[in-house]
Amino acid sequence: MASKSFSRKDVPPGGSKAEAERKDPLLGREVARCRLEAYVAGGTNAVVYRGTHLGLGIPVAVKILRTKAASMPALVDAFRQEARAIARLDDENVLKVYDVVDEGPLHCMVMELLEGESVLDLVTSRERLSVIDTLRITRQAALGLAAAHIQGIVHRDVKPGNLVVMPSGTVKLVDFGLAVEEQATGTRVGTPHYMAPETCATGHADAASDMYSLGITMYHLLVGQPPHAGGTRDEVVRAHRDGVPMDLDAARPGLVRPFLKLFTDLTALDPTARPSASQVVQELDRIGGRKLSRTRPLRRRGGQGVGGRVAAAALVLLVAAGFWFLFGRTRSDGGPATKDAPPRAEAPAAPAAPVEPVPPPPPAAPDPAEIAMRERTEQEARELLRGVESWARANWHNRSDTPRVIKRYYDISGPYRKTQAAAEAADRVAEIEAGRRHPHPDRVWTPPEEVEAAREALAAGRETVRGLVARHRYREAKAALPAPATDPDGTLEAKLSAEHAYLDALVAFPDGLAARLETDARVSRELVTSRGTGDVVAVGEAGIEVRVDGEVLSLGWEEVEPKAVARLAVRAFEDAPSQDVLPLLAFCVAHGLKGTFWQASMGVDLAGRPAAEAALVRDLEARLKSR
Repeated sequence: MASKSFSRKDVPPGGSKAEAERKDPLLGREVARCRLEAYVAGGTNAVVYRGTHLGLGIPVAVKILRTKAASMPALVDAFRQEARAIARLDDENVLKVYDVVDEGPLHCMVMELLEGESVLDLVTSRERLSVIDTLRITRQAALGLAAAHIQGIVHRDVKPGNLVVMPSGTVKLVDFGLAVEEQATGTRVGTPHYMAPETCATGHADAASDMYSLGITMYHLLVGQPPHAGGTRDEVVRAHRDGVPMDLDAARPGLVRPFLKLFTDLTALDPTARPSASQVVQELDRIGGRKLSRTRPLRRRGGQGVGGRVAAAALVLLVAAGFWFLFGRTRSDGGPATKDAPPRAEAPAAPAAPVEPVPPPPPAAPDPAEIAMRERTEQEARELLRGVESWARANWHNRSDTPRVIKRYYDISGPYRKTQAAAEAADRVAEIEAGRRHPHPDRVWTPPEEVEAAREALAAGRETVRGLVARHRYREAKAALPAPATDPDGTLEAKLSAEHAYLDALVAFPDGLAARLETDARVSRELVTSRGTGDVVAVGEAGIEVRVDGEVLSLGWEEVEPKAVARLAVRAFEDAPSQDVLPLLAFCVAHGLKGTFWQASMGVDLAGRPAAEAALVRDLEARLKSR
């Protein structure tokens, strides 16, 4: 289950609550000695409700396994394991579990209701946090981990989304769904962007692995995104596994050296070199002073870091010595010439004797055997040339295949280098490399004048396309693009292909969002608009219909804040297939929603997906970084 902060702000208000009560048979019922009052959050395996414990009279969160998950013994065991893990921890910085109850087919966990904000949402809304807020959050997370590690419990999924900040400033560690006892083994290992190298390599996780994840979380809070955020899932895993450097000093200039050293120690490739949770608390207290131990609400603005650092530059002057080697003129006999030696007199040449012309030898008669061999060699080379053409027809799909075509043409040389077929193969290689000939025998490149016209049209219409996208007129923006073209070096084709793929994804966003909302009625439809906060009724290409105070309003896209739409979409696309999430990523790029983009992209797994989808994600990441 994806991590959620169990907060009342997630409960659909007003009419949506009544609608949910009509559709959800559990709402209003007494379950696990609690009265279920509102739906809070849902994932693949479990649903969380807000309720009141009838015996204690306090607000609680009730986590209930979905029917499908409850039918799988392994998931039920994991659910109970999570409850046991949290119940053993009585710490201010860890979510509390009050009870675990099985009522017939329902498997329930009664927990503390956290009326706070996810740290991931906090850093997303601010783009990055101040140094002092980062220190406070990291310190309290380390306190919670220290309590867990003392009990032999490994969290295995430490990240900003699993930390909740209460209104008082207390930070709670939540979602122990992957937690295991230190000697146990598990198959699920956490979130790739925060996984330790040993976990990426073998799946093993221990207390030191949690500390690595805490270091990556600290980086995310300071920078606004985790390191290696631009990579695919496999690239991120390889980067952590291989210890690709993470330069926090460059990503967030101005940090004091002890803080940078703590980050370096937490993210050490060797698990034994990382500090324990208790040592992290001690080091943070030394860096930040006693004020870190005082719990208070986080500051509403992200700072630029504590202290200032002045870099001193040293100028090094390099003096190079020159060497001159003097060469004298050389005598005709090999000795050195001297300045005073007179030139030798040349003897007069004797008259040349007349030379009689020698007639050329008569041409030799052609050898029939040699002629037959040459013809046979030429025929073999010609057959090889036709074979290369057939192979290119079947195997050339894109420019990455061109070197293989060229190599097969070159293979005709060697024993066939004196044949006419080999000469033709060499000419074809020269033409392919010069861009005058297509590697596929039956295709041609777009004529140069059309390529140049398309390139100029793309450059001239770039601002028009951006303006249409900013006004949510995605189909018009796509129509404003030049038609696809193929050029020998592929630069224009790649640009046009990327633009068309990007706009195709944007065109698909409204319908995709509408489909996801219709698929899962439990998704909170709350949306903040220029007319007030309401519940989404319908999503279309022209805009969104929202029910505000009982009245259904038809709002154009320009009347709705893109960030509000993106937050609705992140909830809707939770657990969606990777290809369904791509339009959401394109929407985030179109409207500069960096934090939401990285939050959504963490759920995209492109392993085994078509290459075009991976190319689109890489293009979207590049567009976002260039903004």
